[in-house]
Amino acid sequence: IVREIRSPKTVAEVIKAVRDAQSTNKKISLSGIRHSMGGQALGLHTLHLDMTHMDSVRYNDSDQTVTVAPGATWRQVQTALSQHDRAVRVMQDSNIFTVGGALSVNVHGKDPQYGSLIESVTSLKMVTADGKEILCDKTHNTDLFSAVIGGYGLLGIITEVNLRTTHNSSYAFSLIPTQTHALLDTLESLSKNPANRLLEAHLSVDGERFLTESLIYIYAEAPSAAQPKDDLTGENSIWLRKVVFQASRMSNFGKVLRWEIEKSLTPLVEPKTVSRNTAMAVPVRFLQNPDPQTTDILQEYFVPTEQA
Repeated sequence: IVREIRSPKTVAEVIKAVRDAQSTNKKISLSGIRHSMGGQALGLHTLHLDMTHMDSVRYNDSDQTVTVAPGATWRQVQTALSQHDRAVRVMQDSNIFTVGGALSVNVHGKDPQYGSLIESVTSLKMVTADGKEILCDKTHNTDLFSAVIGGYGLLGIITEVNLRTTHNSSYAFSLIPTQTHALLDTLESLSKNPANRLLEAHLSVDGERFLTESLIYIYAEAPSAAQPKDDLTGENSIWLRKVVFQASRMSNFGKVLRWEIEKSLTPLVEPKTVSRNTAMAVPVRFLQNPDPQTTDILQEYFVPTEQA
């Protein structure tokens, strides 16, 4: 339960909210699309700022960067970049999230040439607790620059970010089944080939082969005479995905079915050639649970490579 919700559209409104909170001794909480895990975005009786109305996106042709407000979604960024044949370097496995939220958790992507999101950031602006907007980069407020990205909003409110982009190339899709004991070596070998631009592995969740079988998704550079059109909806084959995923919730038979379908049907339903923007716009809404009597809990584990 929060005390008040505000939806700032300008930096001036953010500054006013900070100063109002300071004068009344209130704490501030922030949100974008509201999918971040953990309690850092929650607070009892806070002045809550819904940042989704600060969503401007501007492509800078001079240096091929993009200047983005924190409430813009990655889909909005991709839509703007698509017009200039450019693409995002790093983002989550779906484009529904806000840039501000992604910065706050320092997300990673699946391009082996790029690490986490901070590597794509040239500079950012933020409003600090004293109600002033400051610039942070590798020469200005460097301590804050490294701490705010991945800082969960604790150190201030991000109001703008400048991001490097990359070419919106054509990629050929392929799927490689493998045994999990060979997965890391295979991924490492594939990542050394600069043509392999996006890599991701799925592990089996059915009881018979739990975590022992894997599928590697590869998107490799594929120069094409006709550039595939960007599809940024991220919702292809949505009805089939919903049915199969719901079946995997209900029983181990459903999990077996899901794994077998993923292995056999994915190569048939996925386009052979896609743009980078399309390959990064992964379906996610099919995960929504239609049963109001149950709750899904997402668990994430980050395992050091040498211990995996």
